[in-house]
Amino acid sequence: MKNMWILIFVMIASSCSTTDKPATPDSSIPNYLEELDKQYPYLPIRLNPFVVEDKIVSKPDATEEDNRSAKKIDIKEKEYMLKHLDLMRFVINTPEFEAAVLDPDYKFRAGRTATGTYGSIREGDHYDKTKLLALLKYASITTYFMKTDVGADAVALGKAGPSYYVDVDLLNNPSKGPWNTDALIMFPNREYWADGEYGYGQEFPANIDIVALMFHELMHNLGAKHGAEVHHEDTAYVMQDIFRATTSDPEWRNKYRKQVKEYNYYQTKYKDYLTSPTIPE
Repeated sequence: MKNMWILIFVMIASSCSTTDKPATPDSSIPNYLEELDKQYPYLPIRLNPFVVEDKIVSKPDATEEDNRSAKKIDIKEKEYMLKHLDLMRFVINTPEFEAAVLDPDYKFRAGRTATGTYGSIREGDHYDKTKLLALLKYASITTYFMKTDVGADAVALGKAGPSYYVDVDLLNNPSKGPWNTDALIMFPNREYWADGEYGYGQEFPANIDIVALMFHELMHNLGAKHGAEVHHEDTAYVMQDIFRATTSDPEWRNKYRKQVKEYNYYQTKYKDYLTSPTIPE
């Protein structure tokens, strides 16, 4: 009996002997986000709260529940969008994506003439790819996602303009310049929000086509305008194609499967957005 009490005492003492108290998730968040910012510097995004427009038209052939959900962004839908944003930033920060952008098989043309601090570019001229990558790295976007009635797959609105590109000074300070832009990305109220078929796989529940489309729209807010005469070298579309090609490569998927699954930057940073649904004001 005496030996039994000694054993119990030892077990209790050992369980209480830990001197370092584990950090709570909340207290470790700033360090976690800071480390990810260093590891994944391309396209940092500040996200404003989600918005749903009250002007959404109820469809006569839709169910009552469908019409109610069209005017609300529930927590699951917001989480789904943040997962897409996480995957987008992860992908464009991989060396495979950067190598594809620099590949001579891909070309990018300016959709508009612009003059800036460090030069100018004419509509139809090819972009310098190293400057495009610098733009992705240093241009900081503040945006929000809106659920609304919109005819296109998605629409980007904001201070879009090719002047961002001609303000990149690669020789002296690539991060110097007006690298802040306010943006809005509108997604149709009945598509893209629902957690449906997984285009990427269960290891990261997101649809690659939606993520690539999100990237396409963000490129518009960095100045990538469509050019009808050079569609095959249209910057937003080519970037979208590179994104799809990168994520469709089985070797890329196998290489980053674990990291992709664990990458939760925006879901962590904006976890407060996931506490309640969003309804029109």
